[in-house]
Amino acid sequence: MTIRMFFIASAVIIFLSGVVSVLFPQMMFDMWGMPPNEAGLIITQLSGALEIGLSVILWLSRNEGVSNVRRAIVLGGFFTYSLFFIIMMFNVSAELSVMVWGNIAVYLLLALGFGYYAFLKKD
Repeated sequence: MTIRMFFIASAVIIFLSGVVSVLFPQMMFDMWGMPPNEAGLIITQLSGALEIGLSVILWLSRNEGVSNVRRAIVLGGFFTYSLFFIIMMFNVSAELSVMVWGNIAVYLLLALGFGYYAFLKKD
């Protein structure tokens, strides 16, 4: 997969996740089986807004050639989704829903993808 295709696929996946978080934060708590509180709902929406912003950056930079800007975007994506994955793994239990485990898998795949382009793929 080219980095361009990775940026496009990532932008779409991250955008959809962000939209759900912004518009339906309650659904995230329902997936976790946790009662929401006001602060949690707001933080979920803010996290979604950040994901929408990242998806816009990925989409607009999809045709960017080899550059320091593209490298910064890839490293930022790697650290973001590696941390998402680590945080989720420290806060999960085996009885969580398939949807939560699906989110964790997506975070891992995004971290691995960004990591591949950051550290393994030579331009």
